Amino acid sequence: MNFILFNVWTPSEMANLQAHMLANAKALDGSLAKCSVDATTKTNWKMFFDQLSAFAQQKPQWLAPVGSDEVATTGTRADLLQNYQAELAAWQKLLGGKCNLSLPDFAPPVTTGTPQSLKYIAIGAGFIASAWVAHEIVKGVGMFRVSRA
Repeated sequence: MNFILFNVWTPSEMANLQAHMLANAKALDGSLAKCSVDATTKTNWKMFFDQLSAFAQQKPQWLAPVGSDEVATTGTRADLLQNYQAELAAWQKLLGGKCNLSLPDFAPPVTTGTPQSLKYIAIGAGFIASAWVAHEIVKGVGMFRVSRA
């Protein structure tokens, strides 16, 4: 969901983007095995591929229980996903020039998962529910009661 300054990504959108990115990385890795590049490039690619694979195999959720293999979907996580996508595209360009790869250029898919209106409604409901919970807590604690004598 696009606002003026930020986007909201659902866990399912994050999971789809991660799967797409991992499939492209695996295809590039398979093509690189048939290509002769210097050892430093192969080592750097292997390190990047291992990090990307570990990241892409995590399961995004709205809230992640402690000790699970799930991770909370946050803005930082979305930024990290976009950084991995940009770096994968750069690797594809670099290795494509050296190896004559026939892979199509990596382009992240357009996220069309949840309709925009549903996202707005869900976020609005979350804010209203949070305000109600805060109100009930304050009311129950009696922090702001004025005693009348």
